[in-house]
Amino acid sequence: MKKGLMLIFAVALFSSFVFGDLSVESYVVSPSSLRPGSEGSVTITIKNTGTVLSTGTTVSPSGSQFEFKDSTIQVGDVGASSSTTISLPFKVKDDTKTGVYMITLYMRWSGTGSGTTGTSYKTFSVPISVSEEAILIVDSSTVKTVAGKEFPISINISNDGGSAKDLYVSVSSTIFSLDTSKISLGSLGKGKKTNATIMLRVNSSASPGTFKVPATFSYINELGDEKTSTTSFGSIIIDERKAIFLISQDTINFAPGDRTSFQIKIKNVGTSAARNLKITLNSTADYFDVIGSEVKYLDLLKEGEEQTFSFPVQISGSIQSGVYPLIVGVDYGDDYGVAQARYNQQIGLEINEQPKVDFTISSTLSNGNPVVSVSVFNRGNSEIKGVRAEINSTNMEFTNNQQYIGNMNGDEDTSVQFQLLPKVLAGKVHVKVFFEDKFNNERVIEKEKDVIIAANTGLGVLPIIVLIVIAVGVWWRFFRKPNKNNKGAAAKQ
Repeated sequence: MKKGLMLIFAVALFSSFVFGDLSVESYVVSPSSLRPGSEGSVTITIKNTGTVLSTGTTVSPSGSQFEFKDSTIQVGDVGASSSTTISLPFKVKDDTKTGVYMITLYMRWSGTGSGTTGTSYKTFSVPISVSEEAILIVDSSTVKTVAGKEFPISINISNDGGSAKDLYVSVSSTIFSLDTSKISLGSLGKGKKTNATIMLRVNSSASPGTFKVPATFSYINELGDEKTSTTSFGSIIIDERKAIFLISQDTINFAPGDRTSFQIKIKNVGTSAARNLKITLNSTADYFDVIGSEVKYLDLLKEGEEQTFSFPVQISGSIQSGVYPLIVGVDYGDDYGVAQARYNQQIGLEINEQPKVDFTISSTLSNGNPVVSVSVFNRGNSEIKGVRAEINSTNMEFTNNQQYIGNMNGDEDTSVQFQLLPKVLAGKVHVKVFFEDKFNNERVIEKEKDVIIAANTGLGVLPIIVLIVIAVGVWWRFFRKPNKNNKGAAAKQ
C-alpha cells in the first residue's frame, strides 16, 4: 500500500514539474458581437504554469458555426512561467442564427524532464455572441437657422439589420442640444423605416457655418443586449445672426408743388431683431423738403416684421417729370442692443407732371344747323394722347355723340361740334372728355350745361327783327292806343 502511494506521488510530481502545464490565461473576442457572415478573431494568451519548457505547442480550433483560416496554429515553445499570445481569425457562417456559440480550442504540447519526454492535451471553450445587429441609416433635409434658436428637423431612419427594440436617440454636441437627454423612437424591425421630428436648439455662441448633428442611437438587440450606434445626420446651416432691412415706398405719383405724405415701409427680413432704430430721410435735394422732423424712431423691429413711417413733404413746383433718388438711412442695434453699422438704401421719388385739361360747352347755329360745340384746352406742358369727347342728353338727340380729337401738345386747344336733330332744341347736355397722360394713365373730365338753340326760319336774323318791330307797332296803333273819336263821343254823353 505504501509503495502504491509512493508511486502515485511520483507520477503526480512528474506530471506537475517535469512536464509543463499550459492554460488559457485570457482571451478577447473582436468584435464583441458578430453578425452572420461577418469575420472576427480571438486573441488568446497562453500561460505555462509549469516549471519546465513546453515544446511543440499547437492550438486547433473547432466550431460548427464557424469557418477557420487555419486548422492548426503552431505556437512553438512556451517557457516555464512564461506567456505567449496568438490570434485566431474566423468567420461566422452565413446561415448562423442569433445565439451564443462556442469555439473549442484543442491545445497539445510536449515537455521533457529527467530524461523523460511526455505529451499533454487540454481543451478550452470561448463563447461567441452572434446576432444580426441593427444597421441604422439616418437621413434628413437641410435646415437653415441661427445661433440661439430652436428649430425642428425631420429625420428618416431605415434599419437594414436586425431588430432594434426600445430605440432612442440622443445628441452629444457642443453646438446642438435636445430639450431632454434622449427621445424615444419606439422599435424598428428588420427592413423597416420610421421618421420623427425632433426639436434641436443651437448654442447661442455657435459660429456661422454648415454642420452635421452627431447622434447616438441606443437599442436592445435580438439577444436582449443593449447596443449603441453612432452616426451623424442633417446639414444644418447656421447663418450669421443679423437684421436685414428691405425698404420700399408706396407707389404714389407725386406732382410738382404737391404738399403730401411720403410713406416708407421697412421690413426686417434678417435672422435677428433690430433695436433702437433711427430712420432718416435725406432731404438735402432742392426739389424735396421734409416738413418737420426728418427722423423717425422705433424701439424694436422683430424678424419678419414690417412698419410704415410717414414723412410730410413739400415737392418743388418747378420740378420736371422723372424719378428722383432719395436716401433712407437706418441706424440700429442688434438683438442685444449693440450698435451696428448704418444701413442706407436708395429709393426713388416719382414725379409726374399732371396735364391741365379743361373744356367749355357752347351752342350755336352752324350753316343754319343747330350744334353744340365743345372746346378742349391743354394748358399743361406735357402731351396728352387719344383725346375724345362724348355728349349725351336726356331729351335731345345728336347725329353722333362721340368725336375723336387725337393727340394734343402742351398749351394747345381745339374744338369739335355735335349736330342736333331738329326735334328738341333746348335741354341739358352732359359732356365727357377722355385722354391719356404721358404715362398712359387714362383720365376723364366731365361737365353739364343747359343749352337753348334758336330754330332756323330761313329768313335770316334781320328780317325777323323787322317783322317783330312791325308787329309791335300794329298792336300799339290799333289795340293799345285809345281812339280820339271814341273819347269825344264819350264826353258828349
